[in-house]
Amino acid sequence: MKKLLGLAVCLGLVASASAATLNWGAATIKFDSTSLKNSEAVNGYLIYLGGAGTAFSASYDISSDSVSTIVSSIGTQVATANKPNALGTFNIKSTFDTSKYGNGDVFGMLLTYTNEGKTYYNLSTATIGMTGLVEEPPTDPDKMTFSFSYASGDDAKTVSAGGGWHAAVPEPSTAMLALAGLALLIKRRRA
Repeated sequence: MKKLLGLAVCLGLVASASAATLNWGAATIKFDSTSLKNSEAVNGYLIYLGGAGTAFSASYDISSDSVSTIVSSIGTQVATANKPNALGTFNIKSTFDTSKYGNGDVFGMLLTYTNEGKTYYNLSTATIGMTGLVEEPPTDPDKMTFSFSYASGDDAKTVSAGGGWHAAVPEPSTAMLALAGLALLIKRRRA
């Protein structure tokens, strides 16, 4: 009896949950004028920034070189994508909870690309506000296609909207700590 009651409660919660499909992506993803078609080294992150009128900050610190840290400094990760299609684009359909996001909410997109051992970051040129949630429950909000600057990648401590590809430069203290650790290992080996 308890199992049946538990199952009924679960089914009731699932039936009452509002969900919608959100179409999002990026077109013609390039690095240094080379299209990144079918590249498993490319990832996309849809990021919730806030309510209507929210914009990107001036820049975001990428010196940590941790995607999750960088994404959380920008906003809240909603969905991810990997490997652009044969045209070099992301066309993603994600299901999301409409009790969390609705009309006017603002999203941005972060791309990452790993090339020759470096991870490059690129933030969309602009944010996009969600529209099209008119049905009860909504079924298909308008497609969000983000645009990017694909300027040559360089080393930097920050990434900004429309700033092109940037590889993280580790903090000088990180290199010093690594050298100190190496020195301790060598000293330990001698002892």
